[in-house]
Amino acid sequence: IIRVIDNFWPGPLTIVLPKKEGVPDVTTGGLKTVAIRMPDDPVALELIKKAGCPVAAPSANVSGRPSPTKGEHVIEDMDGKIEAILIGNDCRVGIESTVLDLTGEVPTILRPGIITAENIEAVVGKKVVMDPALNQRKNGSCGAEGEADFVPKAPGMKYRHYAPKADMTIIEGHRDRVKSEIERLKGLNEKLGLKVGIILFEEKAFIEAAHEFFAKLREMDDEGVDLILAGALSEQDGVGFAVMNRMLKSAGYHIAKV
Repeated sequence: IIRVIDNFWPGPLTIVLPKKEGVPDVTTGGLKTVAIRMPDDPVALELIKKAGCPVAAPSANVSGRPSPTKGEHVIEDMDGKIEAILIGNDCRVGIESTVLDLTGEVPTILRPGIITAENIEAVVGKKVVMDPALNQRKNGSCGAEGEADFVPKAPGMKYRHYAPKADMTIIEGHRDRVKSEIERLKGLNEKLGLKVGIILFEEKAFIEAAHEFFAKLREMDDEGVDLILAGALSEQDGVGFAVMNRMLKSAGYHIAKV
C-alpha cells in the first residue's frame, strides 16, 4: 500500500481498503470497504487541508450522466441542487481515476483509468488483475435485466453509465471500415432528419481520448445531437481499454462490428 501511495499520490488512483468502524456506512454505500484518494488539484487539496478531516466526495454530476471535466459541467448538473460550487482547474486526465482494490491477496482493478495495471505492477512487483466484470461486454448479472439487484464494487460498474442524452453506437473493426461505416450511417440518419455527432479519435491517441471523451459527450448534449457514432479504440492498450470501458457504458453496449 505504501509503495502505491508513494508512487501515485496525489493523482488519479483510488484505493479500496477495509473500512474502520469510524467510517459511516452512508459514505460507503453500506459496503465494508472504503475508497480513498488524494487528488492533485491545488484547490481540492486546499479544501481538504482547511477541512482538517477526510472529505466524503461523490461525483459532481447527476447519477448516470457523463462525468464532469470542467467547472461548467458541474454547474450545468448541480446548480440549484447543492449549496455551493468551488471551481478548480479543468480535469488534467479526463476519465476518472483508476480504482484499485487492495482488500485481497491479489491487487485488482475495479475501474480502469490512466494509471494502468502495468504501471502498478512495476511498483508493487506482483501481478495486478482486472475484475472479471471489466472483460465482459455484456454481463447478465449487471445487464439491464439484473441492474436493480447488482451492487457495484466501484463507481461506473453499472451496465449503463456516463450516458449522453442521445442514442449512441460504437463502430468496431478495421480502421478504414470503421470510418466508412460511420460516414454511411451519418448520411443515412441525416436523411431521416436526425442530427448526428461523431467521436473518432486518431488510432493511437489514447491519452487525448481519455482527456476529451466526456467533454465531447457533453458538447453533443449541448448541441442537441440525436445520435452519436463513435469509433472503437484498441483495448490492447491500457489507457485505450479504460476509455473503451466508458465508451461501452455510455452506449449501453450498443456495438456494430464491421
